[in-house]
Amino acid sequence: MFMSGENVDLVRHAFEVYDSEGMEAALRFFAADMVWHPTNRWLETDAYSGHEGMRAVEAEWAANFDDWRWEVHDIRDAGEQVVALVEMTGQVKGSDIPLSRPLGLVVSDIHDGTMGAIHAYPTWAEAVKAAGAQE
Repeated sequence: MFMSGENVDLVRHAFEVYDSEGMEAALRFFAADMVWHPTNRWLETDAYSGHEGMRAVEAEWAANFDDWRWEVHDIRDAGEQVVALVEMTGQVKGSDIPLSRPLGLVVSDIHDGTMGAIHAYPTWAEAVKAAGAQE
């Protein structure tokens, strides 16, 4: 089991690899049976499972947004969880309409150098509260 500082580093490194090398390279940071829980505002489904689920999430984003990326603002230790305060930026597919959407991600079930679950929240405050972390 990783110590909390190592968990923060793991999440930070996963974002760095994703940003520089893409989803396929970043999959090594996700447990094979991991589950991504999108925000309650996401219409498609309430959970994506495993590496195929992560690929499906990325495909849905790419189908709807151009030039999108994650901007990491803060990654915090929350005991056995990690809170990532991020912003998804880009533009609506086929338009000049900019997108800037803050998301709070609570990463849990971290083991053997992988993330087992991610819960997305539509605001940073909701993610911090859900993880029991300090504002």
